[in-house]
Amino acid sequence: MLPRLLLSACLLGALSAPAQAAWPTDPYSGNVPVSSLSGSEDVPRMVSDGAGGCIVVWRDFASSYDLRAQRFDRNGNKVWTANGVVVVSAAGTQSVYDVAPDGSGGALIVWRDDRNVGTTGEDLYAQRLNSNGTASWTANGVAVCTAAGDQESACITSDGTGGAFVAWTDLRTPANARDIYVQRLSSAGSPVFAVNGQAVCTQPNDQFELCMAPDGTGALLAWT
Repeated sequence: MLPRLLLSACLLGALSAPAQAAWPTDPYSGNVPVSSLSGSEDVPRMVSDGAGGCIVVWRDFASSYDLRAQRFDRNGNKVWTANGVVVVSAAGTQSVYDVAPDGSGGALIVWRDDRNVGTTGEDLYAQRLNSNGTASWTANGVAVCTAAGDQESACITSDGTGGAFVAWTDLRTPANARDIYVQRLSSAGSPVFAVNGQAVCTQPNDQFELCMAPDGTGALLAWT
């Protein structure tokens, strides 16, 4: 059986949901379907929309490894089109790395992208969806890093002004193994730091298992 993406709501704590709420109150009695397209769908990521609902992003095998997204309101009703809006439909394989709220009811998304795998390896692209599910940046995403060598394990967070910080492990310098790089994208999706990112750590051997959090005006990073 092909996997289907289901969103199960286990509401913890004392929530005074209205009578018309669509979220199931018993996780054994059914779930809210995120998408029912033919073909497999996997790698879901989810963030709050800041209004009691959520935004889910996933990979869709039915349309050649593209990414889709859906927003649910606080009652479990779909806000965007039935099987989600298309985030990216470029050639090659796309796979979600991380999603973050944009602070305005939308989402910031960063993914691994193979559209240029034959020349630059696995690259990173990002997109901002507004609260209506419309892409705010270039169709099929803006390039975060297309340096030679693979870019991996990216994370994203809001910069508090409509843009984003993206950090990742980078193999552009084989002698160093995996290094840590970061890029800031403006509210228009343009790079603020150097093209292909600013080095955070280029010590010998591997730096990996990266995580990041906003600090209000910048970003905090930690890694192994």
